[in-house]
Formats: sequence, C-alpha cells, structure tokens
Amino acid sequence: MVAKFDLIPPYIYGPVNPCSSPAGSYSISFIPANSTVTWSCSWNLTPQGGNTGNSKNFTYTNGGSSWVSAVISLQGGGSVQLPQYDIVAGFPTPIVHYNSLACNQKMSIYPPSTPGVSSYRWEVTGCSSGDYALFGPYGMTNSVTFYNCNPSAYEKRYVVAFAINACGESSAPVHVFEYSNGRGYGASINPNPVDDVLNITIKTEEDYRRANPLPRYLEEILANNTGSKPSRTNLTYKVNLINSQGIVVRQTTTKSTDLQFNVSNLSNGIYILSIDDGVSEKPSTQRVVVNH
Repeated sequence: MVAKFDLIPPYIYGPVNPCSSPAGSYSISFIPANSTVTWSCSWNLTPQGGNTGNSKNFTYTNGGSSWVSAVISLQGGGSVQLPQYDIVAGFPTPIVHYNSLACNQKMSIYPPSTPGVSSYRWEVTGCSSGDYALFGPYGMTNSVTFYNCNPSAYEKRYVVAFAINACGESSAPVHVFEYSNGRGYGASINPNPVDDVLNITIKTEEDYRRANPLPRYLEEILANNTGSKPSRTNLTYKVNLINSQGIVVRQTTTKSTDLQFNVSNLSNGIYILSIDDGVSEKPSTQRVVVNH
C-alpha cells in the first residue's frame, strides 16, 4: 500500500554540490511519526553506518553526477518512495553528445542543466572564432555549432568542454574532429619543375602537430583521454604519377614517407602526383612539372 499525505509531503534536502568526502548529511522533512527510512544512492556514494535513519551521511569514491533517495515505511503499513535528490559530488563531469561530425551539427553537454553547475566553458583549437558559435540558456553555453567546415587544406579541431561549479571546473574528454577537402595531409615535393629525380615527402600526423602546436593544457588532457581521436598511424600509401592523358607512368606502394620517382625519360609536361593513404576520402593530388 502506498501512503498518501494530506499535508506537505516529505522531501529530501542537503548539500547539492559537496566538494569533499564525506558528502554531507541528507535529511527528510515532515517525516511521519514512528516511520522507518531506508536510503539508497548512486553507485559512487556509500551511506555511513548502514542505510537506515532519518538523516544520513554519504561518502563518495568518484565525483560527478550522483543522487540519493529514500523510502519511508509507515508504522501502520504502507510506504512512500521519495524522488531522487540529484547532487554533483566534487567536480562536475560534463558529457558531450553529437550526432555526426558534419558541418552545422551541434555538440551539446548532457544533461543541459546539472545540479550545482554555474556555467560551462568551451575550448576550441584549430579554427578561428568565426568558425563556431556557442549557444545556451541564460549564458550557460551548453552547446557549440561549427561552420566553415570545408577548408582548402587539411585541419583538425580539438574541442573540450569544461563544467564549473563551487568546487572548480573539470573537463569532458577531448574530441578531435578532422575537416578537409577529403585528401589528407598532402606532401612536399622538390624540385618542381623537375628534370631527373622527384623527391617526395608525405606529410604525417606528426608533421601536422609540429606545424600546429597545441596549448600545453590540451596536450596534457590528450595524454590522458583522447576522446574521438581518429587513427592516422602506420598507414600504407599508394603513390601514382599520372600524365595528362590519365595514364599512370610511375607508381609504388609503401609505408615510407620518403620516396623518389625517376622522371628523366618522361616527356616534358604537366603531371599529377596522387597519394592515397587508405584513410582519407580521396587521394591528395599535386601538380608536377617535368622540364628537361
């Protein structure tokens, strides 16, 4: 039998954002006389001294979103299940959700309103401020939308969300998004125009990182949690040199990023160097001029 209350129903109260363990004391208002209270809680909380009592202290082993709840058993029979009382133990832990990496898609923090969180902060590295916009009610900025996602050259965008409460701020995992013309990192070639030997150096993930260094705080976060970082290591490259009639005149398959093509017996003209890394949507292409 479920009890009904004619006056103000009981409810749980206590600290919403405890910054240290134990999390504090949680109590129930308007408890009927001679009732028994049995407490329950989220996985990262532990009740001290058993799970019964009109008030209860909890310790936490992991911070983040948490909850406590209770069932009141009445002396004459019947009970009432109190709603969960949501809290954030220690630093908040934002969770970033998105449906796809396509342009104009929104990334959002879930849930959009977390108990005790006063604001959110986004760090976006790899694009200018005009390439994204922040949204959210009452200045909470709990979502970000990207624009200008079709650059002429390969680029990465590193996105991390921070949630801020009375204990400080903590971050969600870093999300690494790749935007490009679908052709990977490309290569450096020399000489061009070329007479006899064409030197080719395929650009790699490490080359990109050296040319586009990240802030130290982001390097530290990436070292611990890379989120959706795509894999571009240990690639096999298919390299072709194609003449103006579309005929492949030089080709190789290699894992090395340094190679050469001897073009001394090719006719003067314009050729296309094509590099397929097996990961990008399309091969990267560059114009090569043979001139003896």
